[in-house]
Amino acid sequence: MDVPLTVLKEPLTVTAEDATRAYGEANPTFTETITGAVNGDTFAVSGTTTATVTSSAGKYPIAPAVTGINLANYTVTYSNGTLTVTAGTAAVVTVTSSPTNPVYGDAVTISSTVMSGSQPVSGSLMTVTVVGLSYTCTTNAGGRCSIVAPGLPAGNDAVQAVSSSTSNAPAGKGSTTVMVAKQATRVQLTPSAASVQSGSPITLAIKVTSAMNGIPTGDVTLFNEKEVLGVVTLSNGEGSLAIPALTATTSSLSAVYNGDTNYLSSTTANTAGVEVIPGVADFTIGSTTATTSTSIGAAAVFTITIGAAPGLPFNNPVVLTVTGLPAGMSSTFNPQMVTPADGTVTSAMSVIPYLDLRSRNERQLPYGAIATCLLLPLLGIRRVRRSIPKGLLYVLLLSGALGATTMLTGCGGGALRPTQGSYTLTVTGTSGSVQHSTTVTLKLQ
Repeated sequence: MDVPLTVLKEPLTVTAEDATRAYGEANPTFTETITGAVNGDTFAVSGTTTATVTSSAGKYPIAPAVTGINLANYTVTYSNGTLTVTAGTAAVVTVTSSPTNPVYGDAVTISSTVMSGSQPVSGSLMTVTVVGLSYTCTTNAGGRCSIVAPGLPAGNDAVQAVSSSTSNAPAGKGSTTVMVAKQATRVQLTPSAASVQSGSPITLAIKVTSAMNGIPTGDVTLFNEKEVLGVVTLSNGEGSLAIPALTATTSSLSAVYNGDTNYLSSTTANTAGVEVIPGVADFTIGSTTATTSTSIGAAAVFTITIGAAPGLPFNNPVVLTVTGLPAGMSSTFNPQMVTPADGTVTSAMSVIPYLDLRSRNERQLPYGAIATCLLLPLLGIRRVRRSIPKGLLYVLLLSGALGATTMLTGCGGGALRPTQGSYTLTVTGTSGSVQHSTTVTLKLQ
């Protein structure tokens, strides 16, 4: 009798060994072991994992697999291994800027790219420092983030970018230099008038504008041909210069903006012409002592100034006179004739407010002469008393007394004495047909 024979499958165990790699690296070749093969059977083994080169740091299963001719005769047991993905190498930060050649006033975009090995690092907090200002951003899946830095100063601006550590990569840093060019400018010069009399003042208005944005600062130098007229410091991009007198027949004015740390220098595109009309020689007259007070009997002194009018020198002599003196007053000028040329000269006008005829002319009669004047009407009375009627004699005596009194007044002296008060004196300078006057005040106390 036949008895059935049962052939049991042999147990076969396939085990995947553990493996390790860094973030960003390719998966290694996995190693598997196989136990339980009999009768010389051989098998091919392999291992697979879900982790890819971009997988973040962590643990991933390694699943073993086996193939072979007699594999059906085995009961296969699989034992997974573990792939450990560790943090990658130190992050490498690459920093770029846009536009490539920015100008002061441009908004500059600064981008940072963080890589660990060949793989981008996402989720890293970037700190970007530009000329003392800090900005932050977080890298995206491509390991990139950007910030915008407005108004970077002209020059070589250093940029420092630092990435924070993540599970996939340690911290890293990078740097670059952004070369920012100065911004172009335009300077405008506007005279206050298109034409002026020779020697007359004029004001030059200055305005400096930028080609893009912002307000230039610094100085502007003004020229008349090659002559430097002055330097103006800008305030809010503007300024002005007052020229006391232009003397050239035609003034060719220009301005040069000297630039600052962020703005380029510039020159007026066209010179501003100002016609200077030749002037006529003239003079002015005034006084530095407009009012002088004095007491009756004392002198008063006024300083009279005579100067050339703006434009041309006055080379003709000017004769000084005064009117308005109260009766009994006189004046002198020292000197009375002056020539101002191209400057200012002075003359001292002295006023004698009290003219004492007695003291000046010594006309006071002696007492003997006064007695003679009083006795003159009485002379010869005896000689004529008998020949003149009595009534007529009295008339003659009275007339003689009155005449003696008059003679006493005339012979004994008198004076012209001004009264106290305020007097306006007109001082006039005359040179040919040119005449100018000024007034001063004399106060007698």
